[in-house]
Amino acid sequence: KQHPETKVFLPHEALPWQIKLVAHEPLLVTPILNVVSGEVDGFIYLELQTLAVPWDVRSVASLLPAVQSLSAQVASACHQGRVYAETLAAQKMVQELALARHIQDSFLPQHIPQIPGWQITAALEPARQMAGDYYDFILLPDDQLGILIADVADKGLGSALYMALSRTLIRTFATQYPAQPARVLATVNQRILQDASANLFVSVFYGVLNPVTGQLLYANAGHPPPFLVTQQAGVHSLRNTGMPLGIDEESTWGQELVTINSGDVLLMYTDGVTDAQNQRGEFINRDSILEVAQDCPGKPVDLIRQSILEIVHDFVGEAPRFDDITLVVLSRD
Repeated sequence: KQHPETKVFLPHEALPWQIKLVAHEPLLVTPILNVVSGEVDGFIYLELQTLAVPWDVRSVASLLPAVQSLSAQVASACHQGRVYAETLAAQKMVQELALARHIQDSFLPQHIPQIPGWQITAALEPARQMAGDYYDFILLPDDQLGILIADVADKGLGSALYMALSRTLIRTFATQYPAQPARVLATVNQRILQDASANLFVSVFYGVLNPVTGQLLYANAGHPPPFLVTQQAGVHSLRNTGMPLGIDEESTWGQELVTINSGDVLLMYTDGVTDAQNQRGEFINRDSILEVAQDCPGKPVDLIRQSILEIVHDFVGEAPRFDDITLVVLSRD
């Protein structure tokens, strides 16, 4: 393999792979070269039987074009076989990712809750085949509604699995502690760190809404603060009450209480909205998002959601997506 070239060995010549000189028939050895890398994949070893007229260099050399042509055909066939195998493997991976994406989509709410006197809408646009963002609505006792938006650090299949774990745990403990969002996050955090060692974390905003009073009791685990847009006080940020989940098993979270009055709008989002980048690597001006937020009161939530997404899409343009985009909009009539 150190000298990939065609060789002719007459009976009196030593063979490089033999230590001692041994008797042999005339030999013709030609390499089979990899079509892509040019490296040796194998050899064609042709042993010539002695005829009435002994073989000499000239007579053996006359066989070279045919043998080299055979070598090229074998190399081409091997290359096609590898390409075919790689294509099948790629197709299988695409099919598996599509199935995984379908399963992940099934984790999202199939229907937006319909609550008299309230409007709710949501959107999730993955940056890759699998998303690390998610949102959820959890029906709780006494007609209360759990509202969740979260973002797993990093992207790809690992983040998607982490998303599935955290979502399942939050739904489980939300029903156990329906009026204690901070306790829900603390319990989920402990279970994540006990059951998984992925070195990932997830930012979560989780609130419990009383549709009758308009009170929202929430805990914010390191998530971008949602905007509460009010007609009286303008834009109010629902600040963090603790660190993201999956970092420290001893962490605790506080919780805050706000009231959503008639005409108020709550905007929940992931950093794919506020940290969007264009082709020049520039970040979106968050004031443009806030301007939409301040112009929210009185508008249908679907129009608000679409207006924000259009601003983000127009800014990003043809640049590749670096992060998932998730948006949840809630308003009180």
